[in-house]
Amino acid sequence: MDVFYFSSISSTNDYAKILLDGRNDVMVHAKYQTNGRGRNHKVWVGDYGSNVYVSIGIDYKDKKVNVGEEMLRCQSIGCLAVKEMLEKLAP
Repeated sequence: MDVFYFSSISSTNDYAKILLDGRNDVMVHAKYQTNGRGRNHKVWVGDYGSNVYVSIGIDYKDKKVNVGEEMLRCQSIGCLAVKEMLEKLAP
């Protein structure tokens, strides 16, 4: 996975889509985003350096997988990883 880091970016999601061209998977992380969004077109806002701004892009074009199931699997793994990290930082 290619990882990209920005101090400020319009949207990690937008950049992940761009950077995914020619790559299998990417992770885009930033300390701040100026035009972030969540699910269902909701606005994603926060303070500089005080939030998690990250998007992961995976190219499924040539893979024989159920994309819905794969997205659910990735989301579940991400949630469990965050939960484990938070339990270590703030037991």
